[in-house]
Amino acid sequence: YFFTKLLNNTRELAQYNFQEVRNWHRRVAPGLFNLDSLYIPINRDNGHWLLMKVDFEPRVISIYDSQGPSLLNDAYGPAMIRYLYDSSRHLGLTQQTLQEWARPWRLQAIRDCPMQTNGYDCGILTMVIATLLTRGCNLSSQSFTQQDIYRYSVRERIAFLLWQHGAIRP
Repeated sequence: YFFTKLLNNTRELAQYNFQEVRNWHRRVAPGLFNLDSLYIPINRDNGHWLLMKVDFEPRVISIYDSQGPSLLNDAYGPAMIRYLYDSSRHLGLTQQTLQEWARPWRLQAIRDCPMQTNGYDCGILTMVIATLLTRGCNLSSQSFTQQDIYRYSVRERIAFLLWQHGAIRP
């Protein structure tokens, strides 16, 4: 939902609109710039899920896409850098220009991550990738396969966890 609002429901950097999300940094309890990492699920075109990981030190933004790197994802990294810059300015943390502030940031599309082999498991793979990354795992294409999703009943386990913690009840 974040990128849907930030980019006005497009994948176009030209549609960037900080005003739509200008106060969202307040939702982060310790403060956005006090985080080590930030994980953002992205729903691209209402049909595919991928994950962005922002590492504040070193300043790296990574895109994990279970269909592999794609030009369709190219606007997300620059939009995130601009959002972080605009938030920093909004909070009075910088007087630098966007170009100066953005210089140390690096963007990367992760090529060696688990891949889906069908057209509908992107959401599950994105959740598993996010879970493993938040636990400090170094991912590669060999970390798990789509068959592991079925073998270990990952969908059912997620449903059980949601039910167990009250997110869904009969």
